[in-house]
Amino acid sequence: ALVDVFAEQCRLAGYGHIMSPIFEELGVFLRVGESTDVVTKEMYDFEDKDGRRIALRPELTASVVRAFVQHNPTNLPWKAWYEGPQFRHEKPQAGRYRQFSQVGVEALGTDDPAIDAEVIALAWDFYASLGLQDVTLLLNSLGDESCRPVYLDALTSYFTDSIAELSEQSQYTLQVNPLRVLDSKRPEDQPVIDAAPVMVDFLSEDTGEHFTG
Repeated sequence: ALVDVFAEQCRLAGYGHIMSPIFEELGVFLRVGESTDVVTKEMYDFEDKDGRRIALRPELTASVVRAFVQHNPTNLPWKAWYEGPQFRHEKPQAGRYRQFSQVGVEALGTDDPAIDAEVIALAWDFYASLGLQDVTLLLNSLGDESCRPVYLDALTSYFTDSIAELSEQSQYTLQVNPLRVLDSKRPEDQPVIDAAPVMVDFLSEDTGEHFTG
């Protein structure tokens, strides 16, 4: 029933349904980023009978982007929605399993900020249609090639000065990708993360206009 509600919201917004394979060539997911927990320790990967390195999909975006690149659609933006099981070799705990399902959308082939607003509105309408009321919307930006390095330098410097207060896992992540430290949900990391520099204070003129537009 939940997927049916999501499918209707996507149909109204002009998104088509895409069904990606349960497993893909390993390189599809390695491109997610080797500093992520998904790649470093959570992915189920194996060698098939033909000697190919295969992975059970740990998330769905990479497969959708692979399909976009492979088939090169000309009607842009290319808007797709998806649902289905994913697999991560992580410690099972309350509300977290090694097989889980998600729904989501991708809009590829445009840098128009209106498409960002559309995706946010779609998610908001989906939550509303489910009857959820205690929902908070938080907006952020990752900047671009001109301003992101400046922010990364500031973030790295801040986390390095506070490294003794970070968890062991986040200390390792800091050496690989400082941005990923911000994703930590470990309680000991939260006070440090809460006081960290924020990307919106480092946006260039162009990215600032995109963000506020």
